[in-house]
Amino acid sequence: MPDDLSVPNDAPSETCTPELSPPSDILTGYEDGSPVRALDLFSGMGGWSLAASRLGFKSSGVEIWDPARETREAAGFPTVARDVRDLITSPGDFDLLIASPPCQTFSTAGSGSGRKALSAVLEGIDRFAAGELPAYDELTSILGDERTALVLEPLRHAITGEPDFLAWEQVPNVRPVWEACATVLSKLGYFVWTGNVSAERFGVPQTRRRAVLLATKAGPLGAPLPTHRALRSSSDTLIDLPAPVSMAEALGRDDDGTQQRSNYSGPPSATKRTAAERGRSMRALSEPSVTITGRSFQWESPDGTRTRSTVRDALLLQSFPEDFPVQGDRGDIVRLQIGNAVPPVLAEALLRHVVAAKLPAPKQGTRMLKVICPADGYTIRTTNKWLQVGFPTCPCGTVMRREI
Repeated sequence: MPDDLSVPNDAPSETCTPELSPPSDILTGYEDGSPVRALDLFSGMGGWSLAASRLGFKSSGVEIWDPARETREAAGFPTVARDVRDLITSPGDFDLLIASPPCQTFSTAGSGSGRKALSAVLEGIDRFAAGELPAYDELTSILGDERTALVLEPLRHAITGEPDFLAWEQVPNVRPVWEACATVLSKLGYFVWTGNVSAERFGVPQTRRRAVLLATKAGPLGAPLPTHRALRSSSDTLIDLPAPVSMAEALGRDDDGTQQRSNYSGPPSATKRTAAERGRSMRALSEPSVTITGRSFQWESPDGTRTRSTVRDALLLQSFPEDFPVQGDRGDIVRLQIGNAVPPVLAEALLRHVVAAKLPAPKQGTRMLKVICPADGYTIRTTNKWLQVGFPTCPCGTVMRREI
C-alpha cells in the first residue's frame, strides 16, 4: 500500500506475511512481475488475506474488531486501518478491492432489518449511479441502520480507488444489492459477474452459500468454475468432477457412524413447520459440514452420546490450517471470528478467477483442450492452465465444460 493511504495513528506498521502453506504457482501478479496489491475491507481474521498470500498477492486489511485485529497480527497479516468509514482511497492505491461487509442485518440468522431495508439500499445505490458520492452519514440516514449502510462502502472505494479487480462476498440476501452495484460499475468500465456460489463446489468441506460480485477491467468475465460436485444435485451427473470434500477427509477421521448435529433446525416441509418438529440438521461424516457459524455444533455418536465440536473442527471445516493463530480470551470470541470468516479455499478460487486476466499469455506447446456448451453445443479450444482458474462462458450465458 502507498504511504499516503489514510491510516489511523494506532495502526501497526506493515509486516511481511509468513507462508502458512506453500504458495500457489498459478497466479504471481502482473506480467512485469509486480505483485497484485489487495485492500481487504472488513477483513476479519483473514480468510481473504490467507488466500491472497497463497497467490503471492500483497494484501492489507481494514478491521475494527480488536480480537480479529489481534488474530491478523498473530498471522502476520498487515492491518492498515481500523474503520472503513474513515478510510480515504485514491486511484493507484491498490489493484484489487476485496470486501465482505457485516451480514447481520441481511442474514437469515439476523434481525432481518437489512432485508426490510433492501429498497432503501437500492435507493442509496441510485445516488451513486447518478454520479453522486453520498457520505456514510447520508446513507445511514437513508437506510435507517448503520450496519446496513456498510454494505455500500465497497462501492464507494471502488469509485474512489479505481482498482483493476473487485471481489465482494455476502450472504445470499445481498445478491440484489450486488446486481445493482454491477450496473454502476459497468458504467465505470468494469466487466462484472454476480451470482450465488456454494462453498462445497470449490473444495470447502462445508455447504455455505454466498452472494458474490467479481469484476475486472480486463475483459468479459464469466462464472467461476466449480471444482467439485454439489452435495445434492442431479445436474452434475455429466460433469467429470469429484465429490465434495467430506468432514471425515477434512478432519482426518474415520466414518464410524458419528453424525454432525447442527446448531440450527432442519429445513421446513409440509409436515414439519416449527423448529421443534424439524429438529436439528444432521450430517454424516461422509458429507460436507453444515454452514459453520459463530456457535459450536455437536457430534452425536451411534449410541446417542453428544460432544461439543472443537475450535480445530471449526477451523478445518472452514478450510483454515488447524494451527491458524486465532486470538481471544473466550471461546465464543474465537468461534465468532471463525464463523464470520470467508473460507480461504473458496476465497482463493474466486481470486484466481477474477485476476486470471492478468496472467501472462500461455506458452507455445501448452496442452490445448476442447470445451463445449451443454446448452447449444458451441465449442472452443483453450489450455489446461486456464481451465484451472475458470471455464469460459458461452455467448448464450451458459458456463462451458470440458468435452467428454
